[in-house]
Amino acid sequence: MPASCELHLETAVLNLLEELSHKKLPHRDRMLRSFLDLESDLWAHSDLS
Repeated sequence: MPASCELHLETAVLNLLEELSHKKLPHRDRMLRSFLDLESDLWAHSDLS
């Protein structure tokens, strides 16, 4: 992550991700994949002004 970038997540989102990290459920895997895809998209477009 470039030093000039910041990612702010609501506490509820962080808590949800933490809870999901402890579960082994198909919907958890889909949600995690969606989050990682979103994060990747944000990085791909981070050089836009």
